[in-house]
Amino acid sequence: MMLASKIKNILCLLLLFSVTTAAYAEPFRDGVVAYQQKNYKQALETWLPLAESGHVLAQTLVGSMYAYGEGVERNDEAAFKWLARAAEAGSSQAQYNLAILYENGFGTPTDKSNALKWFKAAAAQGRKEALTRYNALVNETTVPDTSSRVETKLKPAQQRVHMILNRDDTELLGPPSIKVYGQQWVNQQPQDNYTIQLAASIEPRLISAFKKHIQLDSEYADTLSTHNGREWHAVIYGSYPTVKEAKQAISQFPDNWKTWRPWIKKFSRVKHIKE
Repeated sequence: MMLASKIKNILCLLLLFSVTTAAYAEPFRDGVVAYQQKNYKQALETWLPLAESGHVLAQTLVGSMYAYGEGVERNDEAAFKWLARAAEAGSSQAQYNLAILYENGFGTPTDKSNALKWFKAAAAQGRKEALTRYNALVNETTVPDTSSRVETKLKPAQQRVHMILNRDDTELLGPPSIKVYGQQWVNQQPQDNYTIQLAASIEPRLISAFKKHIQLDSEYADTLSTHNGREWHAVIYGSYPTVKEAKQAISQFPDNWKTWRPWIKKFSRVKHIKE
C-alpha cells in the first residue's frame, strides 16, 4: 500500500513538472517573437514573470535587457540582480556577464575576486571569452598568480542564446541574438516561401545523426508525415521567397549537406512540426 502511494506521488510530481514545463514554453516563445520584432517592452513583460518563477534563461535575458535599457530604462542594479540569480542557477552566459559587472563595477561595487570566480565558472562550461577574460584579469594583478591560470578543456556551450559584447567601447554584455528553430521558426515564415528538405527517412535516429553531423542550430525544423502508411521523419532548413533563391542556396551548401539530395518545398506543405 505504501509503495502504491509513493508511485502515485511520483506520477503526480512528473505530471506537475510536465505541465509546468509546457506552461513555460509558449510564453517564452512569445517573448522571443516580440524581441525579434524589436518590441522590447512586450518581450520584457512576457519574460519577467517567467524570470520571477525561476526560468533561468528568462532571468539571463531580463538581466541583459535591464543592462541595455531595452524595453525599460537602463538599470544596472536590476541587471545585476537577475544575472546573479541566473548565474547561481548555472547559466554560463549569466556567469560571464555577471563577472563583467563585477569587474567594471556596474550595479555592484568593483570586485575582482568575484569577477574571477564567475569568469572561471563560465569558462568551465565552455565559454572561450570567459577563459580569455579570466587569464587577462589574472595578469592584471600586481603580482600575477600564474598558478591560478585556467587551463580547463572547454566544453560545448549548452545554451542557444549568445550575448554580443560591446557597449560604449566597454566590454560588457549585449542584447541576445536568439537562434530560432522548430515550430516557432516555422510560424514566422510566409506560407508562400520555400524551404529545403535536407533529409528524410523512416528511421528518426538517422535524421538525428545527420543533424548532429552538419551541426544545425537555427532556421530548421523536424517534420513528421505519413506516406503509404509509414511515418517519415525529415528536417527542413531555410526560408526563401522563390524557388530560384532556394536552388541558389543549395548550390552553396557544403557537400555533406547534399548527401540526401535536398528537396525544395513550400512552407504551406510542411506538416507536423516536431519540437
